[in-house]
Amino acid sequence: MKRLFYLARKDVAVLLSDKANLFWVIGFPVVFALFFGLVFSSTSGGDSAMNMKVGLVDLDQSVQSRRFTEDLGAEEGVELIAMSMDQARDEVRKGKVTAALILNENFSANDGMGFGPDASAMQIMSDPSCQMQTAYLQGIVTKTRFTGFRDFFTDKERADEQFQFWRDGIAKDASLNPLLRATCMTFFDSLESFTDQLRESEAGAEMPDDFMTIETVSIQVDEDGGDFPAQGFQVTLPQCILWGIIGCVATFAVSMVREQTTGTFARLCVGPVEKTHILAGKGLACFFTSVMVVTFLYVLAKLLFHVSIGNLLYFAVAVFCTIFCFVGIMMFVCTLGRTEQAVGAAGWGLLMIMSMLGGGMMPLIFMPKWMQDAGAISPVKWGIYAMEGAVWRQFSFSEMLVPCGVLLGIGVLFFAVGSTILNRRIS
Repeated sequence: MKRLFYLARKDVAVLLSDKANLFWVIGFPVVFALFFGLVFSSTSGGDSAMNMKVGLVDLDQSVQSRRFTEDLGAEEGVELIAMSMDQARDEVRKGKVTAALILNENFSANDGMGFGPDASAMQIMSDPSCQMQTAYLQGIVTKTRFTGFRDFFTDKERADEQFQFWRDGIAKDASLNPLLRATCMTFFDSLESFTDQLRESEAGAEMPDDFMTIETVSIQVDEDGGDFPAQGFQVTLPQCILWGIIGCVATFAVSMVREQTTGTFARLCVGPVEKTHILAGKGLACFFTSVMVVTFLYVLAKLLFHVSIGNLLYFAVAVFCTIFCFVGIMMFVCTLGRTEQAVGAAGWGLLMIMSMLGGGMMPLIFMPKWMQDAGAISPVKWGIYAMEGAVWRQFSFSEMLVPCGVLLGIGVLFFAVGSTILNRRIS
């Protein structure tokens, strides 16, 4: 056991002496956490999740269109910029605005409030790369249209304008049957009387301004069972830790090849050390280094960003299983070539694919369905999932078993394959 400890201590000392390696195992995860933590914090706090510049093309130029755009412009996260159709198309193409909202000439004729059977009364011109922002804009537009419908029942001036608009339209339409025209006029009189009565009643007077607002509730609980607010850095902590572990794996995989090419490995083999001890010492050094990196990142997150851990014991178990898994992957990565350049390129290529499939770069929810399914083969996904279960998903013991079991199984498999290949090469 002492031999393993001394071999591991030697490898850790070599790692710490190289400043470039320190950046990839410590510096890069911290930069990653800061960047994405700030992004998630801005979306989970009081600021709007979207801050969009939207081109506005009002071809109708009516009272109804102006009122609608005033309501839309008052929405948080949307900045309307008036422009012509050609200018809007050009600005969307160049990516200077997220989308362009077009109110066609028949907007007010449709019904005056943005509703009606003619879908061409309103269009959104969008950049294909901004589908999420476009969907958000569609939701804001829908809310604004319902707000206008609410104001029809609560704002007498607006209701009078609308009724007059309808009556003028009926009176100017010479194609209407006189009986139908009279029936419509009677209907508008009855509807206007009904809205006046509703407005004067308690039900109409108490209609809230935010009747379309849907409250969002976080499903997080702390260790005492009470709610605590969502934290952007809490969400990104598992990804940050994964990148630190990946940095350790890549660094140690290259160092093993370096020792083989420089003869250090051969000199160790002729000493009073067995080959299994050398390989185990490398794995132990990678494990200890990963533990140090994770501890540093956790302390940093705790002191600077006050990140809360739902269950510290489960978090420790998840970290252990994740590190064990990637130590096994490290033993396999170092067999992907016989030179430092080959192993470095192949190792980072494999680890990057694992990270992309497993949600280490982009949340799985934003990926196509087939990529979400394919992510099940990536240990990055299971590592993040296990740590999320301990940090903020509040997994039970049985729920922690699946991701941790998968991680341990992957680690054993890769370690066995890598050790077998290395033993054959050394022989």
